[in-house]
Amino acid sequence: HLLERMAFKSTLNRSHLRLVREIEAFGGHSSASASREQMGYTIDALKTYVPEMAEVLVDSVRNPAFLDWEVNEELRKVKEEIGELSNNPMGFLLEAVHSAGYSGALASPLYAPESAITGLTGDVLEQFVSENYTAPRMVLAASGVEHEELLKVVEPLLSDLPNVTRPAEPKSEYVGGDFRQHT
Repeated sequence: HLLERMAFKSTLNRSHLRLVREIEAFGGHSSASASREQMGYTIDALKTYVPEMAEVLVDSVRNPAFLDWEVNEELRKVKEEIGELSNNPMGFLLEAVHSAGYSGALASPLYAPESAITGLTGDVLEQFVSENYTAPRMVLAASGVEHEELLKVVEPLLSDLPNVTRPAEPKSEYVGGDFRQHT
């Protein structure tokens, strides 16, 4: 969830302001989404800007700076969202159903407990990205762009991506169960 909030912030090559202005200059829109099993980064714009979009997207995903002040600002917002979750019965129920009914990544909470958030730093995020954002675990997709054109643009940007062996990942399975909380 914190990675979603840190998406399209400062990179090692661009400030957050510069990144936003570049995306706006070609009429683009950026977004990110986090789920229990994957992280998605998206830039939408006209197809004539594929090279610019691809370069900004790859820079944002591969080179996040995780500046302390940006991380701390987003951590504050994440803590507020976690506090609001306790007042959201449907959100609480969805978290409980996943933790009781599944094993593997689907059992993990979408929102980390506040005790886990206090240990998150830019260094922790950087280590997670370097360990998990590897060639076997990434997909780059485009809509409305010829495959060969996309390859011509992104191969130079991704050619040095670590091609490590994909680690074994626990399979998410429905295991059933119940969740009880007395109030």
